Amino acid sequence: MSHRITDWLEIQFAWRFEILLLALFASLGVAPFVDNHIVTGLFASAVLISTVGAVSEGRAFSRIAWLLAILSMLTLWGADFSERIDLVIASGICGIGFYLVMTTAILAYIFRATEVTREILAAAICAYLLMGIGWSDLYIVVENLSPGAFTSGALATEVPGGIVDLHDQQGHFTYLSLVTLSTLGYGDITPVSQQARMLAALEAIIGQLFIGVLIARLVGQQIRPKPNKP
Repeated sequence: MSHRITDWLEIQFAWRFEILLLALFASLGVAPFVDNHIVTGLFASAVLISTVGAVSEGRAFSRIAWLLAILSMLTLWGADFSERIDLVIASGICGIGFYLVMTTAILAYIFRATEVTREILAAAICAYLLMGIGWSDLYIVVENLSPGAFTSGALATEVPGGIVDLHDQQGHFTYLSLVTLSTLGYGDITPVSQQARMLAALEAIIGQLFIGVLIARLVGQQIRPKPNKP
């Protein structure tokens, strides 16, 4: 029995970034069609858990990662059901911290690699998407600290206090973050305040730098001469 568990853990570790990538695509591509608080919360929690499982290396870092994930999940579920603005802001702050640490850890793993493998490519895609999700939490915090920082008919920020429902905010701002990160920019949700505008501009710049630097790194790893084996 213990042998089977060990084999399963080894398989899971070998495919950890592919599992995370599947969780991300399910959360971004499937959850919006369900439009249910519990289901979308489960998808978001699956992303948090899969991220920790993919990145955790070493006991100390694993403890920090799990602590951030648990805080993110508790505040996320609390904000989603209570609709309290303080919990929405706390959820956003926890999400920012979690995705910042996890994305940095994945990028460090990629840049330590000596060759491009399936795992490295999956990790690179995961880092890009996690950065977009983390930036959406930043937008959530800005909107709730300064209601009306973003304007759109869908956001309905003309209502005093802005949108309190985290379920709605997550969908709107994840969309805004991803189209900004990829510099697609439909313009249906617009940053209005100076802070919101600068954050959106920085995300677009970082998104382009991310792709350029990462592709250069991966190409460099691929064409680097391999040491001759004795």
